[in-house]
Amino acid sequence: LFSFPAGILADKFGSKRMLLLGYACFALAYGGMAWVAFINETNLIFVIFCFVIYGVYSACTDGISKAWLSNLCANEDKGVALGLYAGLTSMATLIASVTAGFLWSFKGPAIVFLLGATMAIIVFFYINLVCKSPQTKFVTNENN
Repeated sequence: LFSFPAGILADKFGSKRMLLLGYACFALAYGGMAWVAFINETNLIFVIFCFVIYGVYSACTDGISKAWLSNLCANEDKGVALGLYAGLTSMATLIASVTAGFLWSFKGPAIVFLLGATMAIIVFFYINLVCKSPQTKFVTNENN
């Protein structure tokens, strides 16, 4: 629902800005869920809002991060780079999921969501302050 508009906005404003928006949405959604878990009172409208914001995060990061990576490397290295990216993110997701499961079991859901929000804020600042936007290389038929 949000991926196509996010891609258009990334083309217009840059992939770095959309990634930053995505991680801000992640922090907001997970912070909201941490709050719901902390107060131990479910507000269905607020939870639905958090899930919608999480959907915006996903739309702003999934495809756009791969496009950003594609713009960082040479054409002959794109396949290896994207494969390595997929493998490393899968391993990181597995580690994060196991860690979250242990934390949820022993400390409850609030700490899991709070940790996720905190990590998203750290990534937000890292991308904003350290990472440079790649130069977009548009290929036209005249360049072939």
